[in-house]
Amino acid sequence: MFAWEHPFCVRDDSINDITESNGQEEMSMELSQLEATRRSLIKFAVTGMAAATLAPGAHADTPMVSEADPTAKALHYVEDAANSSVRTDKSADCANCMQYKGMAGAADGPCVIFPGKSVKAKGWCSAWAKKP
Repeated sequence: MFAWEHPFCVRDDSINDITESNGQEEMSMELSQLEATRRSLIKFAVTGMAAATLAPGAHADTPMVSEADPTAKALHYVEDAANSSVRTDKSADCANCMQYKGMAGAADGPCVIFPGKSVKAKGWCSAWAKKP
C-alpha cells in the first residue's frame, strides 16, 4: 500500500495532492490562515507600540515619576544619582541603565520600571542594571 492510499485519504490526480475525504484539511488550512492573520496583527501591534514608545518626543506628555511615588520609594529612586545614599556604583545613573528608554543625551526619558512615566537621565534607582 502506498502512503497516499491510506483509507482516510483519496488521491486527486488532477492536482497531484492528497486530501482527506472528511474535509479536515480544508478546516486545517482555514485555521492556519487565521493563525497567520492573528500573528501578523500581533506583530503589527507590538511593532507600533515599540515605535511609539521609542520615537523622538514620544514621551513629551509623559509625567515625571515623583520621588514620593510608592514604587519610586521602594526602589530608592532619586532624581539626582549623586544624592543617593544607597547607590554603590558611582557611575550608575538612569542614562546608562538598560531599563531607561530615553534618547541618548536627553535630560529625561521613559523607563520600563515606571510604565507611563519618565525619569531623569541623571536619576538612579535600585533596579539599575548596566546597559550592555
